[in-house]
Amino acid sequence: MTSTLPLIVPPAGASEALLSALARRVCGGAPPKPFGSRGEALAAFERHAATGAPALVCDPQHFATALQYLGPERCLLCADPSAPTRALDCAAPSRAGAPPRRLLVQSPLLRLYAEERLRIPPARIELIPPSVEVPTPRADEPRTDIVVFRFAGEDRALVDSLGLARLGRIVEARHGAPDACAALRRAALAVVACSARDAAEGWRETLQAMACGAPLLAARTWAVEPLVVDEAEGLLFAPGDAAEAGRLAGRLADEPDFAARLAARAGAKVSTSLTHEHHALRLAAILAAPKDSARPLYHVIAAHSLAPSEAAQ
Repeated sequence: MTSTLPLIVPPAGASEALLSALARRVCGGAPPKPFGSRGEALAAFERHAATGAPALVCDPQHFATALQYLGPERCLLCADPSAPTRALDCAAPSRAGAPPRRLLVQSPLLRLYAEERLRIPPARIELIPPSVEVPTPRADEPRTDIVVFRFAGEDRALVDSLGLARLGRIVEARHGAPDACAALRRAALAVVACSARDAAEGWRETLQAMACGAPLLAARTWAVEPLVVDEAEGLLFAPGDAAEAGRLAGRLADEPDFAARLAARAGAKVSTSLTHEHHALRLAAILAAPKDSARPLYHVIAAHSLAPSEAAQ
């Protein structure tokens, strides 16, 4: 008997919140689990090959295996902004024999690479936003700290040159650290200081800052720029431009009402369109689209299709 249930391969290190959202919106059962080894992946794809059902693979290290065992027409591949461009090479029609059923990319850089270098037809590529876990609402806390996310040695020099110490106590943070969210709740300013060479970085930290209501100052990288409307949801500066970053940091410190408006708009954007629940809904709609459709109609899902209680699950 042929199963119609897709195989869902979540990204390595996926949070419990994301796995639960996939279970509710996509799997209709137990949360999917990342593969623990290549052997586990091989066995799963071999078993799934006999079902005739598609697979949604969100871990780039398993793209090639999925294409080999299932064939391009059954593979929906999803790459987050941090995925190296070379991770998509196996999906090129010249290597796989045909384009994948759908290539879902979460960065304009990956879309450009897939179209221009790999020659994947644009109708098979979907640019979808990444998502973030929305923290449980709490009473307002005093916002006095400057939370800084660093990515490389040169970023330390950049941040040190901004003179942020004059604006408040500096707290260094790392995305995913247990105390990162707590620090962002107390932040008068969150600084995401990527360098020009970190074009694929900063998006997780940017989303986390937006979700926690921290006024945002971030480097304008390929991964960050699509998430933030400059001057409306945060302030962006050219990577490595200490003069511009310092000027913008001073502006946010000198205009607290303006900073609060940016943070409020950014937080509303996350809660109404960038939660893990919204991401899972998009994936479910794409999976349900006919195989030969020109484009899946996931965009018909309204930004406010989830009640606040659902989005916070």
